[in-house]
Amino acid sequence: MASTNAAQWSEGTDHAEADPLLNTLLQQGWQLNDDANAIRKYFRFNTYTKVMDYANCIAIKSKRANHHSELTLKARSVTVLWTTHVPKGLSMKDLRMAEFCEMAAKEMVLAVEGGQEEECGPCGG
Repeated sequence: MASTNAAQWSEGTDHAEADPLLNTLLQQGWQLNDDANAIRKYFRFNTYTKVMDYANCIAIKSKRANHHSELTLKARSVTVLWTTHVPKGLSMKDLRMAEFCEMAAKEMVLAVEGGQEEECGPCGG
């Protein structure tokens, strides 16, 4: 696991505030990218519909925060990457949005009831 002091922080980021939050995210499975200026995590879901719901949830929050991620969507997974482009580096916005992603993923998993993961709701498809 990468250490928080390896992170390439965006100019103006308060390290005293950011380091503990980054450390928590790293313990939750987030990883620094190779340049240490972004964090990413792979999330797995039971259905394609959950993947799309999760991606839309992130999109709505991103729009409200005016901070957008890179999302890679596959049939049952989403990879989320957060970085700040101006000023370049990892920022508190990235960390707060990653925290939101954690919370949203947990809510999506809790929303799946037994047996429901194989269904596609009323469409039956």
